[in-house]
Amino acid sequence: VEVRLLVQEAMYLRASSADSQAGYVWFLRRFPDSPWSDRAREQLAHRLFIDQVLERPSPRSFRRFVELFPESTLVPEAVFREEELVWREVREEDTEASYRDFYRRYPGGSYAAACRARMAELEFFRVRRLDEPDGYLDFLRSYPNSPYTEEARARSDDLVWERVLREDSVEAWRAYRQAFAGSDRAEEAYEREIELAWAEARREHSTEAYRSFQREYPASELALIAEEREWDLFHWQRDPWPGELQPGNLRSHRQADGSWELYFDVRDAEGGYVGGLRKEHFAVYDAGFG
Repeated sequence: VEVRLLVQEAMYLRASSADSQAGYVWFLRRFPDSPWSDRAREQLAHRLFIDQVLERPSPRSFRRFVELFPESTLVPEAVFREEELVWREVREEDTEASYRDFYRRYPGGSYAAACRARMAELEFFRVRRLDEPDGYLDFLRSYPNSPYTEEARARSDDLVWERVLREDSVEAWRAYRQAFAGSDRAEEAYEREIELAWAEARREHSTEAYRSFQREYPASELALIAEEREWDLFHWQRDPWPGELQPGNLRSHRQADGSWELYFDVRDAEGGYVGGLRKEHFAVYDAGFG
């Protein structure tokens, strides 16, 4: 065993002294598991890097070197030089597609920040030419912190506001508020949304419509009125009425202690006025109508 190691050491020193690719390749083929194999492999990598890769530098040659010698100490330099050459090509081409491809290949590289900045610039110029709200919104989602963010946000705000004014629906105003929560127009949008939502609840005039309004706009001044109307309808629909008598002109009022009083007119089947009645705390209606 000692003799074999001595032979391997002598062959390694011979290859190292010659410092040639052929010598290192011969040694590694002859003694692949020698204690000097890792050292010989690293020296081979250095020799090949100097003699071939640096003599004819190209992205492909640097990439091939990394594939052949992934454990070499020269890998970081090879990766950087490959990226540098590709970046030069991309800069000469200067297109959105080339920058996107570069960023996809080198997301954490030395030129990643410069690449993304140029991507944002080209994308913003394209969006500004089209001048459409969705284009600006897509740009903001992709580049929330670019030098063009404020201009894109302001212009998209203006365009979306014009579109929402034309559409004028609860859904449109709500979508605007969600997209532009910090806009100076957000409060105005919220007020218009509440106005339209209240109109819809009144048109539907059901307990569920008024309950839904309260859930959606609990801080609105109209929420209390919605609660009153929900209770009005609830008791109107729930309680039995004797004979052909029917309630009309229903209205309610909340007391200081939190209880409720319900007021309404009582009319016969033909709509004639029978009498007025007040029921406290929403008690069940009884007989004795006027």
